[in-house]
Amino acid sequence: MVSVTGKSPTQIMNELEAQFGKFVMVEDNLRFAPENKAEVENIIMVEKKLPDFGVEIERVGYEDGCKVYFADGSFVICRFSGTEPLLRIFAESSTKEVAAKYITDFKAFLGI
Repeated sequence: MVSVTGKSPTQIMNELEAQFGKFVMVEDNLRFAPENKAEVENIIMVEKKLPDFGVEIERVGYEDGCKVYFADGSFVICRFSGTEPLLRIFAESSTKEVAAKYITDFKAFLGI
């Protein structure tokens, strides 16, 4: 891409951020007792309960865990690890603080 455009990687990134905005990803891995997996899975995937994030939710997907899409383009996803007794929560937003808040909201909601 650099040879085609004649632009440096920094210039390309600056243009992309100007056009689409800048997003920051934050993640956390939560350990839980294996016997609690069914309870957590029931809350998230069966009852489809969500924390009150305090912002407008655009839609929710359940293809690979529970992914909440917000109106501003940010998201949070909560999914089980396939190899360990971990609940992985990833969030992406315009600031690290907002992304971390989404994770904190999910953790508090689940009581983990």
